Order: sequence, then C-alpha cells, then structure tokens
Amino acid sequence: MKLIDLMTSYITFKQALGMKFRTERYLLLSFCKAMGDVDISEVTREQVLEFFESSAPPKYWYRRFYTLNVFYRFAISRGHVSKSPLPVSVPKRVDSFVPYIYSADEVKALLAAVPPICAHPKCIVDAACLESLIRLLWGTGLRISEALNLTISDVDLDSDLIIVKDTKFFKTRLVPIDPKLTAVLCRHIERNVYLQAGVEVSSIFSTKKGKPLSTDLAEHYFRNLCQRAGVVRKDETFRYQPRLHDMRHTFAVNRIVAWYQSGADVQRLLPHLSTYLGHRHLTHTQRYLTVTSEVLREACNRFEQYALEVDHAKQ
Repeated sequence: MKLIDLMTSYITFKQALGMKFRTERYLLLSFCKAMGDVDISEVTREQVLEFFESSAPPKYWYRRFYTLNVFYRFAISRGHVSKSPLPVSVPKRVDSFVPYIYSADEVKALLAAVPPICAHPKCIVDAACLESLIRLLWGTGLRISEALNLTISDVDLDSDLIIVKDTKFFKTRLVPIDPKLTAVLCRHIERNVYLQAGVEVSSIFSTKKGKPLSTDLAEHYFRNLCQRAGVVRKDETFRYQPRLHDMRHTFAVNRIVAWYQSGADVQRLLPHLSTYLGHRHLTHTQRYLTVTSEVLREACNRFEQYALEVDHAKQ
C-alpha cells in the first residue's frame, strides 16, 4: 500500500476519534513528502534517520519519533508492514522544558509596560485590549487560542461566566470568573467601538482596525512586554523564555498554592481544576503543576501538620 494512502487513512481515523490532530497531520505529511511516492514497505531505516536528523532542535526529533511510532504501530496492527523502520534505541532527553511561573509583581510589571508599548505609532493593538487579555489569562488559565476566539456572545457579564466553544477537544465548557475580571472585560467591551457596533460574532480581542487579534501578534507584543518589564530568564533555562501560555501554568500553580494555604483537600480538588482547565484526563493537568518553591513549601507545611497530628494521636 502506498505510504501516502495509508497515512491519509490514519489521519482520518484519528480525527474521527475527536482529535484535531493538526500538528501531527503536518508532521506526518511532511514525512510522506520526504519519503516520496513509495510503498510503505519500501521505507528504510536510513531514510527515517535522515528525516529525523533534518530537524534542528532536539525536541523536534522526539516529536517526530513518537508521532511516527504510533503511526507504525497502527500500520503493523493492520498488516501493512511486519516491522517498524524507526530507530530501536532512543537517545535520552537531556533538555526538559520548564514553564515560567509568573509572580504577582511580574504581572504588575507587564501590565505597567502595556501603555508605553501600545503608544508606539506602529503598534496596531490598543492598550486596553492587551491589558484585558493578560488579566484574562492570569485570572482564568485559558489557552491563548480560547481567549482570542471569544466573541461578545460568549461572555455573560451578568453571571460572571465565560462560554468557551470549540476547545482543543471539540468541547464547550463554562468557565466562572471573578467579578473583578468581569468588570475588566465589561470596561474593555464598553470602550471597544467595534464591539459596540452590535455585531454578535465580533471578537472581544481585536486590533485597532477591528480585525481579530491573532496568536502570533499577541505573542509578538507579549515578548516586547517581557523585555520592557525585565521578565526574562537568565539562568540555565534561558532558552525557554516566558510565554503567554505560561500564564496557564501559573494559574494552575496558584490554584494549588491557594488550596494548600486554605487547608483544602488538594487531591480531591484536582479533578475540579482539570475540568476548569478543559482537560480530558487528570494526567494532562499534572503537567501544569510545576513544583515551585512556594508549592513545595506549602506541601511540606501540610505534611508537617499531618505528622504532628499522627504523633499527637499516638501519645
């Protein structure tokens, strides 16, 4: 069977299961292009290794390997090939990604840097728009794509509620928000002339010309804000500079710390956090729970309290 034909069937199969499969689709089709118009049984290990080595950063090597590994398991299970041409041994990953956890002071510094950045004549984003976006991500942990896809009909200001539609897993969820954040969004909507035009599908976050704000544009201005506010990494993880998506990691960590400080049962509440963030499985949420010094301190305090209670009970 032709590689491209089986690859197309595999992609269709994955998407039929409810997966968007966009990044994987792009990677798999690029693999087909690199191999050429060949039968799947004709693909050699040397060709696969050459495809892997053509990726620059090491993380792309692993992404290609694991994506193709699942594809070849699919092909083997259906009898199209008897064995996989992928490498038998995988190099150990030495560079693990570490998300950036923002402090409250850093977020204040970022917000303070918004007016000077947006005052530049070439800036096409209004200061109120950028400030509202940062406050929303900080206060809800939404994915950047979810925030930028919000329309005026998705925000229930009277009920302090956001409706997130067509999420990563094609689901819609309700996200309660703090009344203070509702007030921020309300002021932003009132100031936005395009949202006041009465168009129901108008994007809440748009450029000065009324066009929906793209992810690339939002991240571009956020990098400028980080530079101006001095929110940068200078340690051994400097290659992983702060991102907008790290606001989502920060939200999860802050929620855990708040639960620890209030004496709540964190393990019992984790599924609630998972639902709020829009994850299908609790394991997806665990990736966001970076162990910061504050989380570690609160966890140690909880364990110390538990140990003292046990010791007292024995006496």
